[in-house]
Parts: sequence; structure tokens; C-alpha cells
Amino acid sequence: MFDSVKLRADLERDEGYRPAIYDDATSQPILPGAHVQGHPTIGIGWALDTNPLSHERALVILAWHVDDKARELFAALPWAETLDEVRCRALVNMAFNLGVAGLLQFRKLLAALEGARWTEAAGEARNSVWFRQVGPRAERIAKAFETGTDELRIA
Repeated sequence: MFDSVKLRADLERDEGYRPAIYDDATSQPILPGAHVQGHPTIGIGWALDTNPLSHERALVILAWHVDDKARELFAALPWAETLDEVRCRALVNMAFNLGVAGLLQFRKLLAALEGARWTEAAGEARNSVWFRQVGPRAERIAKAFETGTDELRIA
């Protein structure tokens, strides 16, 4: 048997950590339109084409991502954490989709949510380019803002 903690330290040293996708043959970042000579790789030697991300692992990463996005959102809008569960979840979903910086551009929607003007908030969501682009997800979010319930389940 081997010491997996020491092996992970060896691999981190030998492979190096890369936060963005890179070509393992050239060590260059993979940019749109780039020709890849080796394997698209990320992190510490994770070749994406030969070792696809399992659903189970994607869910672990998703949990981390949701936690990060919620922290970022609540740092920018502390009042958002006091929304009821359904509306708060809908707002974090919207922040996940747009990024917090993108969500902060929805000033009227956010003011309506902060003021508990639910119909107005839903209307602001529906009256946006985002709503027209996103489709059923945006309608679920708008309905959650409006009603505070999960009653509408659009696939």
C-alpha cells in the first residue's frame, strides 16, 4: 500500500496546479479556436477527454460553486439572506446564471425584492433580455419571486 497524502503532494508538485483548461502537450491555455495537441487538462493533471467528470463529482463541485456564489451574493446584498427560502433560492439561482456582477445590474428587480414588492420583482424579471434568453428557468425564478412558492415546475 502507498501513502495517498504523500502521493497527492508529489503529484501536485510534479503536475502543477492549473486553474484554467490547458493543453497538456504544450502547457498553453486553451483559448477559443485553439488547436489542442495533447489533452485538455485542468487542475492537477485532470485530462478532461480521457477522464470525463462523473455526475457524482459534478454534484460535489456544484455544491462548492453554490456555496461560493451565495457567499458572494450575500456579501454584495446582505438583505438577500433574509428573504424567505424560496425567494432567496431563486435569487441565488439567478446569481449563479448571471454572475453576481450581472445580477447587480437588475437594480429595479433588486429594489422590489428588498421592499417585498413581489409582483413588481417578478415583472422586472419578465421584462428583461435575460428572461427572453433563458426561457423556462427564468419563468420559474420569476414565479418564485411573485408567489414565494415552488408551485410552478416547468421542465
